[in-house]
Amino acid sequence: HASGDAYWISQHQTIMKQIILIAFVLLCQFAGTEAVAQDVQRITFSEVVDIAMDRSTAIRASGFNVDLQSARVQSAKGDFLPNLNAGIQPSANFGLTFDQNSLQLVNKTSYFSNVGLSSSLNLFRGFGDVASLKQARHSFEAADFTMDRTKQDVLQEAIINFLLVVQDRENVKIQEENVKSQQQLLERIEEFTRVGTRPVSDLYTQQANTAQAELDHLNAER
Repeated sequence: HASGDAYWISQHQTIMKQIILIAFVLLCQFAGTEAVAQDVQRITFSEVVDIAMDRSTAIRASGFNVDLQSARVQSAKGDFLPNLNAGIQPSANFGLTFDQNSLQLVNKTSYFSNVGLSSSLNLFRGFGDVASLKQARHSFEAADFTMDRTKQDVLQEAIINFLLVVQDRENVKIQEENVKSQQQLLERIEEFTRVGTRPVSDLYTQQANTAQAELDHLNAER
């Protein structure tokens, strides 16, 4: 009698676990249906690459760095060129001035402008400017190389992700076939159980297997 009670308790626990699993599958199926209802944009591999290259923040940052290093190279080259400085300095005088015609002191304001123009040329600075130019060029080459490397990394990641999507789609098809197979087996076991040729425990086990297959299918779709 004790062994019979233990058997029925075990069967009851198994049934409760199956009910919980089936309820979870139905909930996931409802959520999956809501997700599938949304619009899906299908893109080709070339479009994937274009989007990845255009929207990559890493590539943009590398491009900005290349522009910055290029500007530094131009600045270092400019140190070898002559410069030209021009300036104008206005001034004014206020005060009494003796007028020769009227022989009187009159208030008079005088305005002046001083214009200056200068130029200089770098002849020798102890090779410091040469070293600065070489360093700027090396930094530009390194930035350009880094940008090419970043583009390769982004392209590789796009290829891997695209292939993963293709693989996942094939996995969805496999899981669909598995669900159909488990459902067909469940129907046969239900019939065998109904006529008494298979125990009820086999039916419960197959129900759990079918629910697990449906759950695997939903996970594959996500």
